[in-house]
Amino acid sequence: MTVEELVTANHDQALEQKDGHVCQIWEDGEITLQKSGDLLWQRNLHSIIPGKTGLNIPMPIKIENHSYACVTSVEVAHQIRALMGDRDVFDD
Repeated sequence: MTVEELVTANHDQALEQKDGHVCQIWEDGEITLQKSGDLLWQRNLHSIIPGKTGLNIPMPIKIENHSYACVTSVEVAHQIRALMGDRDVFDD
């Protein structure tokens, strides 16, 4: 399975609206966790794994110069990250 296929199969922006937490994977492979629902973007992002310099794999949600995907679990984010690390650097 490719990075794009895994992201497409597991990305769900609706996870941001549910109360609890949402796991995000960013274009550089950084994995973050933050409060979701009414508290989305109101609290700190918790970095689970930092990004990799030079990686730039486009994700579905764009914010300014960055992009990310909301995924169903930290485990899925780790799977995506592992595939990202196996690829050459891609540009938008």
